[in-house]
This record gives sequence, C-alpha cells and structure tokens, in this order.
Amino acid sequence: MSDRFNLDSAKWTLVKHIAVGTVVGLGLGILLARRSLKSQLRAAQAFTRGEQLIAWVFDSGRTEALQKISETGSPSRARKTVTYLQFIGGGPIFGAFTGFVSGYAFADWTLRKDMASRSRIASAMYRCQATVMIKEAENLVQAINDQS
Repeated sequence: MSDRFNLDSAKWTLVKHIAVGTVVGLGLGILLARRSLKSQLRAAQAFTRGEQLIAWVFDSGRTEALQKISETGSPSRARKTVTYLQFIGGGPIFGAFTGFVSGYAFADWTLRKDMASRSRIASAMYRCQATVMIKEAENLVQAINDQS
C-alpha cells in the first residue's frame, strides 16, 4: 500500500467517526431533552397534587398571599424550546468531539501499523515544514530589505 492510500484511509476514518458521533449526539440530545421535559412535567404535577401553601402568616399577624404554584411549576413553551435547543445543540457538539477523539485514535493506530510508511510520512512532513519556514524567512528578509 502506498503512503497516500494510508493517509487517505486515516482521513476518511476520522471523517466517518466524526459523522457518526454527530448523528449519535443529535439522537441522544433529542432523547435527553424529552426525558428532561418529562421529568420536569412529572415534578410539576406531583407538586400541584400535594397540599399547597396559600399564604404566609408572620409573627406580627400580617398575612401575605402567595402566587399559585401550579401556574409557575409546569414547563412553559419558552422553557421547552430552550431545553430542546440546549440538548439538540449540545448533543452533536459532544458527539462530534467524541467521534474526533475515537477517530483520531483509530487513524493513529492505523498509521502506526506500518513503521516504514510512518517514517516516510513523518520525514515528508518535516521537509514540507522546513520548506514553508524557508519561504517565510525569505519573505521576511525581502520585507526588511524593501523597508531599507
């Protein structure tokens, strides 16, 4: 196998892991959002079924009426929207990151199998970096000479 094939294989391995991680993260985000909203709704229903306070009575005899908890306890439309956006937005990000880590590890393992290929790829990378640094140094020297 050629070095180019090994690099392409490692690249596509990384891309596949990131894509699968993103899709799985999106699915988990939707699932967790639904579970979170259901638990919020169950908590609100359990709270409204119980005995509720209607007023505070202070030692001085003053009484303050309390707002009905049933009005504030159940998830509103805005709360549902924010919950879905947080989970659906965060799920793919977490999944893509996890896919990147696993894909990087697997691609690295794939490249490390053939030591001769690995050394050729590394030396080609060093030569490329050296060429880029030489060109940058030449550009700097030319810029300094143009200012003089």
